[in-house]
Amino acid sequence: MTGRILCLGDSLTYGFGLPRGLVWTALCAAQTGAELLGRGVNGNTTGGMLAVLPDLLVREHPDAVLLMGGTNDIAYGGDLAGARANMGAMAHLIIARGGLPLIGIPPGLRRPIRREWAAELLAEYQSWLRRFAAAFRLPVLDFDRAFTRWGEEGLFQPDGLHPNSAGHCLMAETAAALIRSL
Repeated sequence: MTGRILCLGDSLTYGFGLPRGLVWTALCAAQTGAELLGRGVNGNTTGGMLAVLPDLLVREHPDAVLLMGGTNDIAYGGDLAGARANMGAMAHLIIARGGLPLIGIPPGLRRPIRREWAAELLAEYQSWLRRFAAAFRLPVLDFDRAFTRWGEEGLFQPDGLHPNSAGHCLMAETAAALIRSL
């Protein structure tokens, strides 16, 4: 696929803490020739993503939309029901408008984050995202499995949540492999 891909999400999509040219969306676009429209917002929730999606679909005319959010829903509210409902609504909205939803699986939480409950909820949510994508035969961009296979050392900023430049390189390679397969 070399079309327009809208990348909607939170700080993991935005590339918190990095210059725009080193963010995975920019790196992946350079590797594939696809146009990746980075629309991640630091602190965004799936509710915030759902609120802007209809306008973005009309304005940007994407061929596909990567949906990667939910980590902040868990951090702010400790509940998965809203994130699940919002992700499902967004995927169905994209399909109804003739686009292809891509389901992004965010990497898990690393130290120094000390919220064990959040890590457990995120793992449960990641599993649900995989099942949801399989049920509707949607492509999956599984950053969590890529990070786990690679090994987590040296891929995150000191906060344990946001990937560093090496992490974004891995994200770009992972996304490029999926885009080439579409």
